[in-house]
Amino acid sequence: MRKFILFVSFLVAGILPAADFTLRASDDQMDSVLASVNGEAITLHDIIGKTRAEEYQLYNSLSGNELEKAIIAVRRKAVDDLIDLKLIVADYRKSDFKVPNRDIESELDAAATKMGVRSRQEFARKLEESGTNLAEFRGQIEEYMIVQAMLYRQYLTRIAVTPSDIYQYYESHPEEFIQPESLKLAMILLDPKRQDLDAAIADVQKILAQSPERFGELAYRYTCGPGADRGGELGVIERKRLRKEFAEAIVDPQPDKIYGPIQTPDGVAFLQIIERHNAIEKGFEQSEPGIRRKLESQMREAVRKQYIESLRREAIIRYFFPEQ
Repeated sequence: MRKFILFVSFLVAGILPAADFTLRASDDQMDSVLASVNGEAITLHDIIGKTRAEEYQLYNSLSGNELEKAIIAVRRKAVDDLIDLKLIVADYRKSDFKVPNRDIESELDAAATKMGVRSRQEFARKLEESGTNLAEFRGQIEEYMIVQAMLYRQYLTRIAVTPSDIYQYYESHPEEFIQPESLKLAMILLDPKRQDLDAAIADVQKILAQSPERFGELAYRYTCGPGADRGGELGVIERKRLRKEFAEAIVDPQPDKIYGPIQTPDGVAFLQIIERHNAIEKGFEQSEPGIRRKLESQMREAVRKQYIESLRREAIIRYFFPEQ
């Protein structure tokens, strides 16, 4: 249901005139043919609603040939997705299976509720304001449900995860079922540019040797690093992901112990281990549901890909993108 809500949110967003590489397209450009499938043209207008958000992001970060190539890639992906949808819907039309109208109407009602409207008239008005209409929107919902139903029919007979599959995966991927050792750290980082650096190092080192509980106070006073207002707390990090200088200093992690001074390119650091969490191995029973979901997901993707490839082999598909 969450996927459907995201789908509905996307559909009602409307279509803005964002095209070409300046993101401002003329009517002729919007009607330009990007591909055809079994003689049916796919134009820029057909896919721009799906690509415009990403195109605007690209426009803000790229320019020239890089922007052109990136936008062509985004549009090519959207065209391929639309071709796949059309092929699945065409396959559905040839089958004796039908999505019940009541299910489509139910999803229309769910979409109206999501938009905060209580009548079809108000719903139709909202859709028109967003650049579509009720008939088009109903058609898009029907196509979405057709695709889900047709894929489900493919999955139904071709996806079967056995207990043996799950256990074999568990045995052959032990690294996935270990929660790594982690440390909750606090840090005092002394700015390497401060004129009294040597004196500051000596002061911090002396106080911490006598009163390690004052670490937070000293972090607030001295640190140029993050978390000064939290006593220098950095949060929890996997031990194996510690930066090299810290890993070399923390040979035997002990809670409340102070490590430092540690020379780094960013300054001179003192570390305090607030908590240490040992590595935990997840048992098979605990891991089994997640493994099943992962294997089923992998199988669904493989089946979907095979199904689409079989439909494409029987189709006549042409692309009209500029060569890069």
